[in-house]
Amino acid sequence: MNGSPISATSVCGAVERCTGVAMVVFSRQGRLIRWSAAAQKLTGWSDADALDKPLSWWLGDETATLEGWSARLGTTGWSSVDVEHPRSDGSSFACRSLVSLVKESDEVSGLVELVGGGDGLRHESSALEEQERLLHAQKLESLGVMAGGIAHDFNILTAVLGNASLVLRDLPFGHTARPLVQNIQDAARRAARLTRELLAYSGRAKFEIRPIDLSAHVRDISHLVRSCISKKANLCLELAEGLPSVEADVAQLQQIVMNLVVNASEAIGDSPGTICVRTGMLRQREDPLRRLIGNQTLPEGECVFLEVSDTGSGIPEAIRARIFEPFFTTKFQGRGLGLSAALGIMRAHKGALGLESSPGSGTRFTAYFPTVSSPPHFTSKTAPVQFRGSGTVLVVDDEESVRSVAGIVLRELGFAVVEAVNGLEAVSLLSQRPREFRAVLLDMAMPVMDGPEAFARIRAVRPDIPIVVTSGYTESDAATRFGPDQPSGFLNKPYTAAQCAEAFMAALELPSPPTGSTP
Repeated sequence: MNGSPISATSVCGAVERCTGVAMVVFSRQGRLIRWSAAAQKLTGWSDADALDKPLSWWLGDETATLEGWSARLGTTGWSSVDVEHPRSDGSSFACRSLVSLVKESDEVSGLVELVGGGDGLRHESSALEEQERLLHAQKLESLGVMAGGIAHDFNILTAVLGNASLVLRDLPFGHTARPLVQNIQDAARRAARLTRELLAYSGRAKFEIRPIDLSAHVRDISHLVRSCISKKANLCLELAEGLPSVEADVAQLQQIVMNLVVNASEAIGDSPGTICVRTGMLRQREDPLRRLIGNQTLPEGECVFLEVSDTGSGIPEAIRARIFEPFFTTKFQGRGLGLSAALGIMRAHKGALGLESSPGSGTRFTAYFPTVSSPPHFTSKTAPVQFRGSGTVLVVDDEESVRSVAGIVLRELGFAVVEAVNGLEAVSLLSQRPREFRAVLLDMAMPVMDGPEAFARIRAVRPDIPIVVTSGYTESDAATRFGPDQPSGFLNKPYTAAQCAEAFMAALELPSPPTGSTP
């Protein structure tokens, strides 16, 4: 709410007339300069009694100042606060008010409060909070749709990743071109990571949930953690033993740890400092609710926590609400979605994220996970089984470069490949030669006839044929496009040659490719 206090009163006067609530306005010096008729009726104080009184009188707190409230509110816009105000008969009344700073040229020039007696503005503030939640949900939905669209439009990344991995496989170690191809592959992976972070922020990332020992997982990736922090930062690990399992996606859990640690490293900068990663159980004597971000709530029952703290510069109150916005940064533009992605991942895991920070005293982020009774899952280390595919696979995609990568991978697995540029052509080919094809790789979004329609028509001709669907959207989003008859497998775009091979072998229930056989 920008402008002078007088312009603020003219705006709020309409609110006062429509709602009947009282309005008071304080000047830059923290003195009362507007005392409405509704305020007089509510408190019994006349204009002569109230005008020019300090903010400390109105709040019944001798230490209250405009500077202190500016730090408390942090940002412009309306905030719902519980306060207590004096009456002329010596009593006081508690209420929930809506308070906003008045700013002029980015400087605080006053404060406006809309006051209700008793329950007063509780209904109005609840409606405001509900509206904020709705707008936030709509923003997340829009971001999820956008992320899937970006991933589809980035089909070229599939060709880049796939072809680069195939070239790397054939280049001998020490070849002068090998570092150049690796740079291409790394750049494509960073671009693909942006899409995954958008999906994570919106809560629509692809998850493979299983019971995990949080301490063991952090210990396993500690070498990665150490590699991404400042050389002057000391990494401290305090990992509790014997914690209950948490249900989480390994890749997303790793992203939370790395994003929080990288943020801590950037807060320390080039100065010496300490980053501490700690795990443990939430104890009843602790009060984490006051530290939770936004409208989050802690999961019921016991919680396991992951805490990342630093001795950096701390986060000013004025920007704390913004650090979880996509691409917001105080460093330089284009930093991505580190903290916002972490918040989205915690939301999707039915957990919560807390924040404690003050300028000059460092920052502490705490991720709270609900516990489960299942034992943690460990990946088998048994030797892979050799395999050789057979038969013909129908590859359906409107991008020639994507069809080319998939075709190379599938041929190397032992399959013959027939290509189709859209769903209509695929249905025609399969209808003409229904028993020729062993499986189908089917893109979701194509011109002429899209994936879901082609899927239904193909299954009408061959109900038994395995169909692997590929899309820039997440597997859960893609699943909603199909009825009870779901695809045999899902391949998220952009994908590498190895991911293509693994998805296909899983859909056909064949042994996984041996390590190193497919890049």
